Amino acid sequence: MGHEVRVIDFEFLWPETDSDERYRGRKEVKPEAKVVDEAEVSLIRPPILKLPLLDKASILPAHTSELRRQFKQFEPDVVVGFGILNAYLASHLAERNNVPFIYYIIDHLHTLLSNSVLQTTAKWVEERTVQEAEYVYSINEGLRQYSIERGADPSKTRVVPGGVDMAKYTAGDRNTVSLPAEIDDTDTVLFFMGWLYEFSGLRELARDMAANEEYDDLKLLVVGEGDLYEELESIKQETLGDQLVLTGRVPFVEIPNYLDYADICLLPAEHNDTMDDIVPIKMYEYLASGSPVVATRLPGLQKEFGEENGVVYTSGPTSAFETVIELLASDTYETHAERGMAFAEKHDWTHLTKQFETHLQSIVDGNTPPSREATTETAPHTTVTKQD
Repeated sequence: MGHEVRVIDFEFLWPETDSDERYRGRKEVKPEAKVVDEAEVSLIRPPILKLPLLDKASILPAHTSELRRQFKQFEPDVVVGFGILNAYLASHLAERNNVPFIYYIIDHLHTLLSNSVLQTTAKWVEERTVQEAEYVYSINEGLRQYSIERGADPSKTRVVPGGVDMAKYTAGDRNTVSLPAEIDDTDTVLFFMGWLYEFSGLRELARDMAANEEYDDLKLLVVGEGDLYEELESIKQETLGDQLVLTGRVPFVEIPNYLDYADICLLPAEHNDTMDDIVPIKMYEYLASGSPVVATRLPGLQKEFGEENGVVYTSGPTSAFETVIELLASDTYETHAERGMAFAEKHDWTHLTKQFETHLQSIVDGNTPPSREATTETAPHTTVTKQD
């Protein structure tokens, strides 16, 4: 059965661009497919004022107008909300148009906002949306509990976890990409990818590497950009040199090829409200590449991966380097790698998308979707979906 999907998106990272543009009109694009090549997905970005605070304020009129347009012209069968304010707006418009609304929680989104006033307001909006949604889905058990704490009816909650394209992530080829510094076959590569948040733990790990000069065969390969990038560049210039390899942002399709360098993957983040309950998609991608992961013992990660599925836990950023050295010196490295890949195979997108499709079809048909237990055993934007 074919589907047509329209995604109404807020350009959250516009401050990171070099453009001097202060107003952008409505924009509609066909994004590059990441999982299903033949997917019928349109990305719609309503008008935005690219000025601090006014960017968030522009969501109310711009997204309300766009959502009304979609309900009138597109006539969706179901609406799935992933954001904060536009999800709240979509939930009310969906009710008026007699269309089921599902809220899918993948993060503590309000904690990512820039100040306490915005965070408090966003948390209130998030709670209202959780309470008014027909069903609340979460990407892991920790976030399901979080949604219940926000007021969701437990019987209306479900977990459909994150996943990975196993075919792509097991076929990575390092020889197809070039790096700004050489990595030899004899080097042991510690790998991190994603946005470089201040709380990512990479600062501490890089400094510990620099303080242990006897491990000069270790390389830290960081793929991505973000708040910490300039500080990591300084650490590279002052101490680590070519032991720290920074690529900046790379095309998404090339990620498996960079991952092919990895011997150990990293998520040494600090404990905080943003990180404690989430399970980043990259965790599945790490495991699918055949490398064990050293990660902070965050509640969400522990609930999702347990103790024997390829994740080696550390207490936080300041202990991550020591945990890496212990893993390399142990005789359990291969066991962790094999168990991690086996876990990732159970979370292939091929299975998970069919599972979510079954849930959405049940809701559209007016039936109760599979229970939370059945869902678990099978293993920022708003999306409006219509069947062909």
